[in-house]
Amino acid sequence: MKIKFSLLAVFAVAVVFSSCSKEDPVSADVSTRATITGIVRGNIDFTNDFIIEETQVGGETVVDTIPTVVFERLEDVRIFARFNAADLTTNPQPGFNYPDRIVEARTDADGRYTLTIPAGTKTVSVAVNGNDFETELILEDGQTERAVMSTGGASHISVTQNETRVVDFTYSIN
Repeated sequence: MKIKFSLLAVFAVAVVFSSCSKEDPVSADVSTRATITGIVRGNIDFTNDFIIEETQVGGETVVDTIPTVVFERLEDVRIFARFNAADLTTNPQPGFNYPDRIVEARTDADGRYTLTIPAGTKTVSVAVNGNDFETELILEDGQTERAVMSTGGASHISVTQNETRVVDFTYSIN
């Protein structure tokens, strides 16, 4: 009986000391943050997409209409950042499937957004994008039309602790 108890005690001690190590990759470095901010614009009002210029030529007024594009700031657009949790881990475990994490924000009345990303001393790779959305366009003649607006794709950036990056988006008709 003493031999069985001694073997069991030795086995328990071996398990306790071998199961935890300072090298384990489970610790995440998320004590500090990085900030991604920007402005979201899109051309949704076509009534202001020209400049009228008047000049005097030989005593007569000549009116020229010069085409231009005016991008309005877009309110309440969902912007999101996707990154992999392995970038937050000090010592990632090879072969472990770390999940993606998503942080999102909505633009304010001035088209501004701010995303706060957990980031430590290690670089975090982030894909920043906005959702496509349907909106009402105001055409040159004042009529309206529904259309889907899109960013055309994600912006891929890297951030580290206490860093602020600016990523602006210009939406266009999809």
